Amino acid sequence: MSEFLGRLAARQLEAWAPTALRRSRRATFVQTYDGPDGGVADMALRGLTAVAHTVRGGQFSVVVVAPAGDPGLAARLGAVEAELPREVAVHALPGDAGLLPVALKAAGAAGAPTFAFVVAAQEPPRAVLAAAAAGRPADLLLCSAAGEPGLRGALESAGFTLVNVVEVLIGGHPYGLAFGTGSERSLTAFKEALWSVPHPEGLRYREPAERGGGPIDAPEGAPEVLRQEVLTQLGAAGGALTVNDLRRHVLTHGGYRPVDLLAVVADLHDAGVVTHDRDDGRIGGDTTIRIA
Repeated sequence: MSEFLGRLAARQLEAWAPTALRRSRRATFVQTYDGPDGGVADMALRGLTAVAHTVRGGQFSVVVVAPAGDPGLAARLGAVEAELPREVAVHALPGDAGLLPVALKAAGAAGAPTFAFVVAAQEPPRAVLAAAAAGRPADLLLCSAAGEPGLRGALESAGFTLVNVVEVLIGGHPYGLAFGTGSERSLTAFKEALWSVPHPEGLRYREPAERGGGPIDAPEGAPEVLRQEVLTQLGAAGGALTVNDLRRHVLTHGGYRPVDLLAVVADLHDAGVVTHDRDDGRIGGDTTIRIA
């Protein structure tokens, strides 16, 4: 699980950093975890090496809040830092997730883009989530070993306007994997990364309880679940929604991606189950989908 989380965070950091530094001359990436990290800290940081050229000319702070009993952490972080431009400053602090608000303040993160990566045994305290949401803008990738219940409400209460929560099963044990942001682009990147990052043997995603809670092993593996969800959302809205409305719902609920939605809408249209208002057959964001 540690390797998967590290690769997932690296992929998200790789997508996030260039956009963050186009918005501001400074940005902060902070990560914290409980217990031995198994390489999560340095693996996540390697996401910057692929986009190192975008960091030059800016100010990029990396703060790792880690348990004190990890003697090899400094050497591992140092090896990655040596591959990065001098504009990237890496700092390691002993502690747990509760130190994240202090770490962000010390890094001068206020008023600039922040990306927080938190691995915790339990749902982090409200103050931690609020600090993670205080960036301008702010993204948060959170894994809770306690499972999925309550994560969506906690991130929304903290101030994240777009939240997706997916339950991850490893050997039958459920982990809650949540992403909070204000950017559809960031959330789309997260959904894509869920499927493009190599999975350890036995990892499966599980759909939300309102969709039956069934496992999905590939986004295209159970399109009937998404088909039913599209029809349910159309019915709840009186029979019609735009593609953008449906896309936003898919982004924020479950493991399916926007590209999966477009394929399902096309199939439903071909089957005569739904109609749309485009004479040229092209389905765009403003296309209205109606139950036939």
